[in-house]
Amino acid sequence: MILVTDCGEPTTDPTDSTPTPTTEGPNRAPTITMSTRDECVEIESSDPAPVNIRVSVSDLDGDDLQVEVLASADTGPIERTTYEVTGTDRQTVTITLDYSYRGKTITIEGTVTDGELSDSDSLTVRGEYPGGCSSPGTPTTSSSGTAAPTTAASSNQMPTLVFLGTTSNPGQMPTCLLSGAQKTPVRFRVDDPEGASVAIQARVAGLLAAGGVSPNIATSGQTITVYLSSSDAGKQFSVTGSDFTNITAAYTATITSTICA
Repeated sequence: MILVTDCGEPTTDPTDSTPTPTTEGPNRAPTITMSTRDECVEIESSDPAPVNIRVSVSDLDGDDLQVEVLASADTGPIERTTYEVTGTDRQTVTITLDYSYRGKTITIEGTVTDGELSDSDSLTVRGEYPGGCSSPGTPTTSSSGTAAPTTAASSNQMPTLVFLGTTSNPGQMPTCLLSGAQKTPVRFRVDDPEGASVAIQARVAGLLAAGGVSPNIATSGQTITVYLSSSDAGKQFSVTGSDFTNITAAYTATITSTICA
């Protein structure tokens, strides 16, 4: 028998089982959820109260994740915790509150990012005097001494953020960012139809703005300032306002890439 082959063409072994390489799919965003059993904490004068926050994060791609948990009140930030994990993780973050937070609402904000995409979650905790968490609310009474009927509250209206811009460029984002450790201020006015306090959150590229917000909880009509740094150049910028009923007003923009001379 004579075997004839075509010397000009390569032959392929039909038994070759080498797998065909696959292409990587699009990046999927990580997720974060937070929960606590300490919705109300009673704070002793000499013994700070711990608040345990259960933080669960997950990433379907198994990416390295950066997690941040920030507690704040109307007086400013209280405590910030950051850590790194990979893929899926569950752990407890503990915030400590002293007696100065009696009668205050504490906002806990959690953020997770894989360096490209991010997610966030938040919850609130109430600080009280000893016995305050177990005391029932006092009913409103009429002049006759009987409990007055209550009326249904009107639907809550969304707060608004009015962009004021910079001092040198009213109504405009900065045309350049101050270099080094200097901060570039961007101003907003907070308005709420019910006159409620509004919690402010500023993010750069999905993470809480490193320069901070002052104040981070504002009254209606108050001007707040977000501070940007040169490291924020060219990134996505967003500011949200919440009246603590999950109704938010948002502002977004792209930060200039130009550094001031």
